[in-house]
Amino acid sequence: MARARIRIEEAATSARLIHETTAALPSGSVLVPLELFGEFVGSSAVESPRGELYYWLEGNDRHLTRCHIKSPSFQNWPAMPFAVADNIIADFPLINKSFNLSYSGCDR
Repeated sequence: MARARIRIEEAATSARLIHETTAALPSGSVLVPLELFGEFVGSSAVESPRGELYYWLEGNDRHLTRCHIKSPSFQNWPAMPFAVADNIIADFPLINKSFNLSYSGCDR
């Protein structure tokens, strides 16, 4: 019950912060036209529920030519063999789920 109360308080605080931030935004359009001519390269890192999600893009004349996405699970998979070492097979599902890794996010 204590955890539920903390989460409710956190959600209320988050909602308040979102409301205050949006109220403080200047008026006007939130869209900015972006003219991409010639070659371009861009990257971005955003926080996801599992950790940092990284995007890297490359393009030419308004066409995307390369896109690389690094899932937060990608950097954590190598730790799995160390976590399951010296444990019985029956413990594997619990250990695996404690990492909360994404299979599809790392499929190459």
